[in-house]
Amino acid sequence: MKPVEVFIDVDGVLFHSIKRFTELYNRKYDKTEDYLLINDYELRGFCTELEPNEIDEMFERQDFYATIDCFIKDSIKYINMIQVLGAEICFVTKGTILNCVGKLKLL
Repeated sequence: MKPVEVFIDVDGVLFHSIKRFTELYNRKYDKTEDYLLINDYELRGFCTELEPNEIDEMFERQDFYATIDCFIKDSIKYINMIQVLGAEICFVTKGTILNCVGKLKLL
């Protein structure tokens, strides 16, 4: 019998991408924005002074996925539990090529 495939999104399920973006954004632009107030992955209305390519560049930074502090609590534990039960884990995501390469290194 073929194992059940479980698809898991990297952003917002495994990794707090918006939290990390906000940390880097606040540091770079000397801001104090709260990532909990962002409800749009396109970041419309959040950092209106940035062009879309500048937002992409933040997500493409080499250090974007360098911290484990942005992993969602217990996400790895639950993914491992699902895998032990026999499921095949498939990670899904979207982003620029450089952003996806960073995610691949993370995994």
